[in-house]
Amino acid sequence: MPNRYTRAISRVGFSLGFENIDLIVLTAGAQPADFGQLLGDRRLWKDSFALGHGEFPHSYQWLAAGLFLKWGKQTATLYKNTKGRFSHMPFWVKGDKPGLELRPALLWEYMVDCTLYRDAFQPKVEIARKWVDDSFVTICNGPAKGFETGHFWFLNFLTGKIGFEPLMMKPDEHIPPEEIEEIRKQPPLREELILKYDKALQIVSEKIVAFFPLCNALAAKGVPYRNANNVTDLARSQGKWFICAYETRRTGKLLKGQNDLYIDGIKKYLMGSNFSHLSTVVYTIKDLNGSDLELKFSGKAVLNFWLKLEAKYGKSLSQDGTTRGLLDDFWEFMLSGGQNLNTKQLKDLPGKNPRLFPSPMDALSSSRNSNYTNNTKKLAGWDVRAQGIFKIDIKGIKATKKQIKITFHDEPGLINEFTPLD
Repeated sequence: MPNRYTRAISRVGFSLGFENIDLIVLTAGAQPADFGQLLGDRRLWKDSFALGHGEFPHSYQWLAAGLFLKWGKQTATLYKNTKGRFSHMPFWVKGDKPGLELRPALLWEYMVDCTLYRDAFQPKVEIARKWVDDSFVTICNGPAKGFETGHFWFLNFLTGKIGFEPLMMKPDEHIPPEEIEEIRKQPPLREELILKYDKALQIVSEKIVAFFPLCNALAAKGVPYRNANNVTDLARSQGKWFICAYETRRTGKLLKGQNDLYIDGIKKYLMGSNFSHLSTVVYTIKDLNGSDLELKFSGKAVLNFWLKLEAKYGKSLSQDGTTRGLLDDFWEFMLSGGQNLNTKQLKDLPGKNPRLFPSPMDALSSSRNSNYTNNTKKLAGWDVRAQGIFKIDIKGIKATKKQIKITFHDEPGLINEFTPLD
């Protein structure tokens, strides 16, 4: 019987109210509407594109909670009801760009999908101030029905209708509700509005920064298990659990594939289809102002650098997963081709050019998407549920691998035959 592990998860999930008639695989972050549909349909899934995150952490979270807390079939109802629910006030969350952003947090994000905290994740008054200014202008220009969730909280906090001890505003710092109603009748220009209420808006911004310890969707490494990486690390560390064997094997296999793809992406960037070691090579990146900056090398220098890079990382990278040193070496070489670059430019240019070639996760995501796209063309039953989401009826999956006998917890069983990783 194929896909025993997925079937085991589905069997437990069914006892807790989940509708797991399909094996669902995500090869990239789902679009909000598609993700909400998965929750609304009470479907569990496999994430196949982020190694640290793992493939089944959200299944582990909900099944463990349902069993331990004895929720029964109510488990899937609670799961479903996280769909589309946001915090009432703004939370500090990981943004699309490096660092934090401020916005109402999804309940799902806060409960089971927090981002691991890093030192770079520090709240900043200027980030809070932008959110506050934008929210204030929206409040003064638009009807209440057009507000987002966080705008109602902000309006009530600003006018003194709600407090958040010990961080609430003082009575003389509030803007009276009737004053805002008067502004709405004929709102001034944005600049005039912000300038007039600068003091109150700055106070709110500083209060929101002070909220950071309580109002964030971040988690420390190790615990809590509201972070998928922490859940997966736990599964990989418990040697007596079968999931440890599964997770460790799967991680090793995908890590090797991911890093091989990553190295190949760097090679394609350095030595594209028109590369010649006999001619000059020009790479165009962005400078600190966002303008084009040309870096020039002899083709021989590029080739020699690549050979050194491959010799240094080609094998060890696949074994230990380290990409930081590789990236540092790459940028040290690249910036040696710049003309008249000062120390600050050398330090900051990598941050201005994060997408010269696919990141490890992007490389893996692209590879998994291609794999499952091919499945839809070659294997009966596979279909596309939505962009980056694939499915197949679990009962329709046919065994394609040989099975070997193995014992866990003194119980004999079968798993797919495998070959050792290099």
